[in-house]
Amino acid sequence: MLVVGVKVALQSPPIRSGKRVLFLTLDDGFGCSDLTFFEDTQQSYAHIIKGNNLILAKGVVRRTGARGVSIRASAAWPLEQLYEKWLATQISQVDTKRIDQISLQL
Repeated sequence: MLVVGVKVALQSPPIRSGKRVLFLTLDDGFGCSDLTFFEDTQQSYAHIIKGNNLILAKGVVRRTGARGVSIRASAAWPLEQLYEKWLATQISQVDTKRIDQISLQL
C-alpha cells in the first residue's frame, strides 16, 4: 500500500536484539499512519525519512495487536521531489512501478 503525509513523529529506540528500528508517523489530514522501517530497509531510506517532512511510503499492513495495525515499510520517497518529477514527466495516474523508477533517479 502507499501512504502519504506529513511527518509528525520519528523515533529510533533500541530493541532487544540491539538493532535499530525507525518508527515513523505520517498524518494525511484524515488520521495518522504508523510505519516501521526495520534494519533491512532503514539503511536505504533513513536519510529520506530524517531529511523530509512530506513523505510517500510503501509497505504492507500488519497486525500489532487485537485492535492495532501498523505498516511494515519497504520504501520511502520525498513527496516534493516526486511532485517535481511528476510535473516533468506528466504521469497522469498512480503507477507504483513508475514511482519506483523515478525514485531511483532521486
